[in-house]
Amino acid sequence: MSLSFGEIYLYSKDPAKLSNFISFVLDVEASKSEDGHIEFEFDQINFKILLSETKTKLEKTGFSLIVSALDELNEIKQLIEFYYYKEGNKKYQLPVIHQQTLNFVDPDGRHWRIDVGQNHFNSLQDTDTASPSVRIC
Repeated sequence: MSLSFGEIYLYSKDPAKLSNFISFVLDVEASKSEDGHIEFEFDQINFKILLSETKTKLEKTGFSLIVSALDELNEIKQLIEFYYYKEGNKKYQLPVIHQQTLNFVDPDGRHWRIDVGQNHFNSLQDTDTASPSVRIC
């Protein structure tokens, strides 16, 4: 069987803000942008950011990524901290590195995790408790 991702949908209260955050952190640019609908490609996967007013849909998603070295993890952490500083909004949870894993939350409250090396699919917990694990989808 040859199965692969077609598209991944990211629902957002503010698609432009989420697109700005993702573009800043992952160094990607939108390939299509319309009112409430933004598309980009990352690691050969098509992502679509869609407008959503439903908060529960936003809280049920999370992502896990992998980098090859700890210095890359620190670089991404600094980018995220700078983004939050630049936005001037103190309500965002700052990124945390714990045991070669970076945990952070995007502007919609979606949890992200970046590991050094292989992804080990740790148990899923809420990052508000400063745990190294987040939801993975």
